[in-house]
Amino acid sequence: MRISAIISLSGKGKALKRSLKTIEGWVEEIILPVTPSMKINKALIKKYKLQILYCKAGEKNILEKAIKAAGADWVLTLNSEEEVSIPLKREILSKLPGLMKNFVSVPLVSNELDKWKIESRSEVRLFRRSNIRKGKECETFVNPIRHYIEYPAPGAPIAGRQEIKKILVIKIRGIGDTVLMTPLLRTLKGYYNKAQITCVVKPESAAVLAENKDVDRVIAFRSFRGALLDIKNSGKYDMALCPQASKKTAFLSLASRAPLRVINNHNGKNYFTTVRVKKPEEYEDAVDRDLDCARSLGLPVTTKEVRVFTCKNRPPDIKGYKYSSKDTVVGLSVSASKLNKMWGKERYAELADRLISEESLKVIIFDDPARPEILKGVLRLMKNKVYIVNEKELSRVIRIIAELNVFVGNDSGLAHIAAGLDVPSVTIIGPDEPKIFHPYTKRDKHFIVSCEMDCKPCWKDSCAQPLCLEKIKVSEVLNAVKKAVSK
Repeated sequence: MRISAIISLSGKGKALKRSLKTIEGWVEEIILPVTPSMKINKALIKKYKLQILYCKAGEKNILEKAIKAAGADWVLTLNSEEEVSIPLKREILSKLPGLMKNFVSVPLVSNELDKWKIESRSEVRLFRRSNIRKGKECETFVNPIRHYIEYPAPGAPIAGRQEIKKILVIKIRGIGDTVLMTPLLRTLKGYYNKAQITCVVKPESAAVLAENKDVDRVIAFRSFRGALLDIKNSGKYDMALCPQASKKTAFLSLASRAPLRVINNHNGKNYFTTVRVKKPEEYEDAVDRDLDCARSLGLPVTTKEVRVFTCKNRPPDIKGYKYSSKDTVVGLSVSASKLNKMWGKERYAELADRLISEESLKVIIFDDPARPEILKGVLRLMKNKVYIVNEKELSRVIRIIAELNVFVGNDSGLAHIAAGLDVPSVTIIGPDEPKIFHPYTKRDKHFIVSCEMDCKPCWKDSCAQPLCLEKIKVSEVLNAVKKAVSK
């Protein structure tokens, strides 16, 4: 089954790019009807391989003309201010191949302040090209096309430097999410350089911020009641931010008694916020989603670089594994937070053996205290001996990663730590969306190995047959490691 997309131009060029991101990679062709007065960025034409359909000014039936020019089985119509939601993409790819009807209607929603509002419950947007005029029966899909409205950010900071002396940032997520928050912390400290910044994070994430000079205090979230009391006993704050909010973290922000509260719930209502934060674009990466809190305050954002720091006064821990500065050391992390994020143990065993025997590289493997059976399964299948990093303290693991030549692993917190330490990395990504959760580039020495699937991204905790990982070959990962080493 092949799909052609037709995008009618409206709004600004930024809107077109946003729309293109949501259909890139899964439609066969993208057709752009234009009139002589319209200007299209040449870089966009090249990157997305746009097919320009020239039309006369005032010409009627432009859409019909574009549909006739399409070469695929189905035609999807959008305007440049619309995004195909990720759930709708999955629904299209899973249901369209077996569909007997010639038309498909979908809901249309738009972002109004901090929530999604239904504009139309049913609008025909998919046509079977060969039978465009045959039959009236229409299938209805449940997931929406999003009409994304761009709300302008303040032109200047809404709170002056002298007004803000204490800032509270709450993000109770995983280790990787804490790493992805570091550009926001740097932005806050960069402008409010005399303010004290306190972060509330999960206990396992505290080590990520321990040596970060942008953070003055870390509160480890062990229970809601404990965090609530800790925040209340810390005195009144001037500003509170929840960059990936839930009702729980939004309520904690109230305990800060901060008059300025920036609550950013990506999918739901921004409870208790005093500042309007825009809803994220569909493929906006995780760093930018956090930085939207700073933009809503009118703060200048100058960097998206994630950073993790080690203690400079402590010697490198890598020497404890009998490797010298002359060795090229590759660290493997074979575990992850969910089983369906883990590449197969047979593949990791083969990869480690080939790195040692074919590439003459030194290999160490990180154990996961929470899942020791994963590493044992890999070691049983290996032919070569490797050193095992069996550390329970994340701070020591961070120091070891900092000394590696290359880090290789699943989509996990350690992969984000490697990026934050500026260590070349190869990340094997299964069910998640790399565009959102891996905002790093080959230019910065960070490589991803991923496989496109119709069911991606998904948010399952487990999967009976994770083809998104099973289809990734050892040779693909090995080649990526070679590129990372050569950098």
